[in-house]
Amino acid sequence: PGQGPCLHSHNSTYETFIVLEGTIEYIIGDPIEHRVTMGKWDTLSCPPKVYRGFKNVGDTDAVQLTVITGLEEGRDDVSAPDSVIQDVETRFGDKVASAFREIVTFDTVN
Repeated sequence: PGQGPCLHSHNSTYETFIVLEGTIEYIIGDPIEHRVTMGKWDTLSCPPKVYRGFKNVGDTDAVQLTVITGLEEGRDDVSAPDSVIQDVETRFGDKVASAFREIVTFDTVN
């Protein structure tokens, strides 16, 4: 409970989420434009270049199936808004933020 990835986008792939167990809240956009709470068998699909994040908002473990479609080389092409790196720097310091910058591109979606 309470865990999930930060706001991010995949720049050339679709990401589809199917909740198998538990309750998960999905946030869409930067700034956040939509929040939707989903339960078992609910499904959400996000196109490329749309910021999304999610977290388990239930009292028990949650399980979701995530399907990423598109070319394999695009799977790890991830972007995050500047607000995410600022949060990482504040919470974890420069060393972690520097490592995070090596795997994520910032502020290239729009």
